[in-house]
Amino acid sequence: MINYHPDEQLLSLHAKGELPLSLSLAVSAHCELCRHCADKIEQLTLVAAENSLNAQPTASLDSSINEAMDAELEAMLNTMMQMDDAVDVSPKQTKVAVKVKGQRSAIQFTGCISPASRKPLARYR
Repeated sequence: MINYHPDEQLLSLHAKGELPLSLSLAVSAHCELCRHCADKIEQLTLVAAENSLNAQPTASLDSSINEAMDAELEAMLNTMMQMDDAVDVSPKQTKVAVKVKGQRSAIQFTGCISPASRKPLARYR
């Protein structure tokens, strides 16, 4: 038998995703066992989603900042796309000698090679 139920405000904050993780986990666990609170959370989530969809975007104080950021992001994306073309995606095997606590070992990498560093991009085996 459940003796405690979160109040409406706590459930509302949970539905909006505004609770700290610890409280959110506790409310979620409670709602797994309490159909009444789970139904409330479902209704509050729908209301929060509707409010979020109907919210008017706030105007930026300085639209030139937004334009500058858009230009920087576009340039970054273009650079990343060009780098993708330069990466050799065919699998390569590379052996690397390492020394751990005075003992030499060989690690074999399988994966792509970074064109910038010529180092393997994959995990070792």
